[in-house]
Amino acid sequence: MFRPPVPAAGIKSFISSHWLSVKSVGYDFFVASIRLSLFLYIDRLYLWELFLFPKTSQTRSNMSVNYARIIAKKEFFKDWTSASQNPRVKYVLEFPYDYLLADYYDEVFEITHSSDDEIRKLIKIDTLVRKKIESSILDEKELLAPLYSHPKAKSILSSNIALSIWTKMKRYHVYELGNPNTINLSCWDVSCNTSKIQMSAKLKKGNSANYNLVEKVIADWYEWADGLNVINFASETSFIREIVELEIYFNDNNFADYLAALAVMLYDTHKKTSLKSVVFSDLQTNIL
Repeated sequence: MFRPPVPAAGIKSFISSHWLSVKSVGYDFFVASIRLSLFLYIDRLYLWELFLFPKTSQTRSNMSVNYARIIAKKEFFKDWTSASQNPRVKYVLEFPYDYLLADYYDEVFEITHSSDDEIRKLIKIDTLVRKKIESSILDEKELLAPLYSHPKAKSILSSNIALSIWTKMKRYHVYELGNPNTINLSCWDVSCNTSKIQMSAKLKKGNSANYNLVEKVIADWYEWADGLNVINFASETSFIREIVELEIYFNDNNFADYLAALAVMLYDTHKKTSLKSVVFSDLQTNIL
């Protein structure tokens, strides 16, 4: 838990540091500097109050912190078999095609990913917050040490993201080396209001013969997800020209990770299948 700064000690240090300059600079400067110091501390405490005691009907524990989970090939993790032992990793989930999902979370995300502009001001004015951000970034790089030590890797975290998967429930970043070609992916219309999802994937023009390859990827995913008992029903894939469509009924609304796995598998094979874009959305149906 973050602890807000105690202003008394800080104000005392400010007074001590500025007192020596009274004779050389003048009394007015001394008073002005003390007033500025008090203002900065009061403003800082106000921001901490907003963070610790949000002035809404929600408590801080219920505030939405939509940070991005990590997805990468197992080989890019320092030790994927023990990744779950990292204190910042809430859980891991193995995907097909040698991918691993690591739900990497740090309490500082409650500030850096806050939707409140006032709370995010702490990033600029609070040393403790900046240190925690730096520590979190270094730990994430250590978790993905084989990726960041590779000659093709880029030093900035965001520069190694090949694919972003954003639903209204969770967000994910897929990390990859170099500048990989990717697919156009849309998941924003996927909410937690239903467990029924529809997929519409589009192949590049003139590549309709690759339909069977896409169907094989979907079959691999279905076998994996069904083995985890998360699917109630999945339709047969339909194919019209370059469009592949699929309907999925999950057992409950907590399916974001498993849908992300399908998106990752389609991304991983898109060069072979000539897949151009994928759209996931809530299925609009009256079927009970």
